[in-house]
Amino acid sequence: MASTLTRPEGFRGEFLLPSDPAYDKYRRPWNADHEHKKPSVVLLPLGATDVQVAVNWVRSNNLQFAVMSGGHSISGRSVKDGAVLIRLTRMNFVHVDPEERTAWVGMGATVKDFDLETNAFNLCGVGGQVSHTGMGGFTLHGGYGAISRRYGLGVDNILAARVVLADGTMVEATETKNPDLFFAIRGAASSIGIVTSLKVRLYPLPEKDMMCSGQAFWIAESDEEFADRVRKWAEIVDKDEPNLYCSMVIDSPPPPPFNGRRTFIIHTAWLGDEPMQQAQELMNTHLAPLMDKKPLINAIDPKPYAVFNCMQDVVGGYGHKKRSTGASTDDCQALVKLILASEKYRTPASVYLVEHWGGQIVGVDRKPEDDLVYGTRRPYSVMCLGNLDDPSTAKKSLEWLQQFKALAKDIGVGVAAYVNYTDDHNKPYGDCTQKLADVKAKYDPHNLFPKFAGM
Repeated sequence: MASTLTRPEGFRGEFLLPSDPAYDKYRRPWNADHEHKKPSVVLLPLGATDVQVAVNWVRSNNLQFAVMSGGHSISGRSVKDGAVLIRLTRMNFVHVDPEERTAWVGMGATVKDFDLETNAFNLCGVGGQVSHTGMGGFTLHGGYGAISRRYGLGVDNILAARVVLADGTMVEATETKNPDLFFAIRGAASSIGIVTSLKVRLYPLPEKDMMCSGQAFWIAESDEEFADRVRKWAEIVDKDEPNLYCSMVIDSPPPPPFNGRRTFIIHTAWLGDEPMQQAQELMNTHLAPLMDKKPLINAIDPKPYAVFNCMQDVVGGYGHKKRSTGASTDDCQALVKLILASEKYRTPASVYLVEHWGGQIVGVDRKPEDDLVYGTRRPYSVMCLGNLDDPSTAKKSLEWLQQFKALAKDIGVGVAAYVNYTDDHNKPYGDCTQKLADVKAKYDPHNLFPKFAGM
């Protein structure tokens, strides 16, 4: 098929066939579990008009296709074997309006691009905590960031979107312009059209672009010590201090000084406006239950916001085979019970990412009649990331994920439906499902774009 494809007329960007030297670089997804997928051709649009050309080309030639922003997903839905890949990498602009405190963000921009451009104006926005994540998929399908407890999810901060529809037309969607489309793209954009850029809210940076933030590491030598660390983390976050972000990572990293031992990590930041010395004192007070045992490594200190957003780049790095599942709940103690029960099944290379959300994520101001499509807003969540790199443990990693789901059901914790975190979606759109189906029928009546999860 690839040998018969020719460049679409009027397409300005790169048109990469499997024989082209750059093909492998741009077809490769983040999750190596989908490394085997080989697109027939990779298109790299330079702008929105190129996206229009690409959509008209795949539609008129009845070609299967996928769209990739950063490709940083577990499911691998952003690449299909033998299909056209429209990769938005070249559309990586961030245009900041410092007076309005907004930015237009191209869907090829990464979190790092977004942070660097907005921070230059002493502003910041909701971005992910792995800096090479694409802002497109991150924002449009939820968007949990370190500052979300104060400012809401990425999807809550969308003010406008420019969208290429199935018929190749380009429209803008806001609360007042094409409001039904604006409703749908904030959670299910990939099923409706191709968003080429987003207008998002920005916020003032912390004092002198410095946050009291970072990571602390402990080794849990025994099951009792492990349970103690998890319970003390829960004691901290269950108080629901609005200015404290504190996630927990449970891992068994191979390099020294960890040497494959079970490692308990917190990833934390103070989100208040207090001067740095006071922020550090408040952080120390709230983290005191965990600090009863000195961390092996303590990197919680003043650092730039953009640096903090790079600190999970290693855990979230490219080139590893991953599968995942997760759960979310309103009950912190139920989440603790689930983690402790499922830990005995976890393989050494696999990871828990446990997060406390709440705050403005839960309190976002919404009218009942225009609920956001994205609705997974429970305050406590866990993602289980099964590592399949080692063939000798891959089967056990998959069994751990299945055991986790079974235990979650027994304990009464709901299986998570955050599209960006998991590859097993169980109707994530809830009561909005029918309204979303109606919007899709209007804007994509022939299902050029994939049906949304749970449809």
